[in-house]
Amino acid sequence: MRKQIYTQAYFLIQNNHNYSHSFGVRMKYVGLNTLIGVYAAARYYFNALRLKSANGETTFD
Repeated sequence: MRKQIYTQAYFLIQNNHNYSHSFGVRMKYVGLNTLIGVYAAARYYFNALRLKSANGETTFD
């Protein structure tokens, strides 16, 4: 009985560790993709502002 409880506890701990590790890896890639997306959007926005000012437009609507 004791061995069975220890075995179940061991597998619960291992599964929890594996799940948290894979969750962390997924969150890392989600964070990187979000960072890249925000960077691309900011570059696009500021390039648009720069092009407008280069064309002599003074209103940034």
